[in-house]
Amino acid sequence: MSKKVLFLCTGNSARRQMAEGLAREMGWDAYSAGTEPKSSVHPFAIAVMKEKGIDISHQQPKTIDLGLDRQGKPPYERKFFLGTVSDPLRDAPVT
Repeated sequence: MSKKVLFLCTGNSARRQMAEGLAREMGWDAYSAGTEPKSSVHPFAIAVMKEKGIDISHQQPKTIDLGLDRQGKPPYERKFFLGTVSDPLRDAPVT
């Protein structure tokens, strides 16, 4: 069974995208999402990861509720959550 992780932030356009790409490269079942996702992954994040041999150019910023099923459950429901906090998430409730 692979390790499972969800990286959370606000914009989901740079560091959490890089973390998702690195974790996937390591064989983890990784996701990233943001409360206010940007329109695309930052070009510098793509370039830095490319230098390390990891292609994240296909990744897209995602909202936390993206992919809810008909019962309102996210695809990452039973994953280990790693919260990386940006200011708007500081006081968010943890469930």
